[in-house]
Amino acid sequence: MTDEQKKILKQKTMELKNPDLVAAMREMKKSPKPEPQVQADYINALLRARLIVPVSMSDAEEENKLQVKFSHITNNKGQKYFMAFTDIETLKKTRSDVDKMQFLGLTYNDFAKMLSDPKCQMEGFAINPFTENMVLGPKQAQAIHAIITAQRVRNGELAVIEEIAELPEELTRPMESYFESRGDVKKAYLMQLRKGEHINLLIVVDTEEQDFEAFRNDFNEKLLNELNDENKPFVVMSFNEEAGKQATHEKVPFYVKI
Repeated sequence: MTDEQKKILKQKTMELKNPDLVAAMREMKKSPKPEPQVQADYINALLRARLIVPVSMSDAEEENKLQVKFSHITNNKGQKYFMAFTDIETLKKTRSDVDKMQFLGLTYNDFAKMLSDPKCQMEGFAINPFTENMVLGPKQAQAIHAIITAQRVRNGELAVIEEIAELPEELTRPMESYFESRGDVKKAYLMQLRKGEHINLLIVVDTEEQDFEAFRNDFNEKLLNELNDENKPFVVMSFNEEAGKQATHEKVPFYVKI
C-alpha cells in the first residue's frame, strides 16, 4: 500500500461516526440490569457499526502485503483487549497525537474473526475505553451470538432442531409397528425442524439397510404418505449421515429395537 493509499484510508476511517451506538451504550450504562429492549437496541447498533481502530501499519516482506499491529489496553488482571472508538472526536479526548496515528474501520464481525484465531492473545475488545468503556469479552460475545442466531432463525436463514415435549401416539405407534415389521431399524428419533415460520417433522432413522434411499421410499409409501400433515411435512434422515448424528446428539430416541 502506497503512502497516498494509506492517507486516503486514514481520512475515510476518521470520518466514521456511530451516533446510534453511542446513544445505545449510554442507555446500557444507566442501569446495572438493562431492559431486554435496551440490550437489543445496543446489540443491533453494534452489529451495524464500523468502528475506528488504532493500528500501526508497515509493508510486509511478502509483496503487496501489509503488516498490521493493533493497539490494546490491559486491565488490572493482565488481560488484553483490542481498542475501538465510535468516532474520531472520542479518540481525541484521550490522545493528543491523533494526527500521527493510523486507523482501520472494523465491524463486530471483524473482531469476532480475529478473536476466534487460536493465536490471538486478546480477551475481547473495548469500545471507547476511556469514556463509555463498553467491554466485550467471551460472555458478551456468547450472548450476542445467541441473539444473532435467534434473528437468523426468525428471518428463515437458519434451521433449528427442536425436541417435541409430548410425542403424539398417533404418529409414534404406527412407526414403531412399521420398524418392528422390518426388523432392521435399530433406533429412531422424532423432532421438529423449524426454519423461520416453516416447520417440518424430522425423523432420523438408524437402520441396517445399506440403501437408505430404498428405505426412505418404502417408509414413505407404506406409512408416511398416510400420516403426512401438509402443515408439518415429514423429513426423513439417516442417522449415519453427519447431519443425522448432529441432529440427534444428546437426544433420546422414541424407538429402540429390543
